[in-house]
Amino acid sequence: IWPVGRSWGMGFSWSSDIAQEMLLGVCSDARLHEDAILSVDCPFPEDLNGTFALATDDVMLFSRRGLGESLATATELDLSLERAGVAKHEAKDIDDALTA
Repeated sequence: IWPVGRSWGMGFSWSSDIAQEMLLGVCSDARLHEDAILSVDCPFPEDLNGTFALATDDVMLFSRRGLGESLATATELDLSLERAGVAKHEAKDIDDALTA
């Protein structure tokens, strides 16, 4: 019998890849699809009104629609994170800010 962890330790070569793959699924559940992602591995989005990017275990939402317009997307992402059992880092959770 081998104990199995419920989380992956950071610092291993594969941990960032697993975190990003997990978050891509969470983002898809929140209706953030890969045609809106800002990444060097994907074509540049045609519509910049609602884009997002991932950095290891962080999701960044971008909107050109002005203050208040990204809150619905952020709320949907929060619900998707909760459904997936992903704990948020509350100190890093910033919604609807022009600069963060």
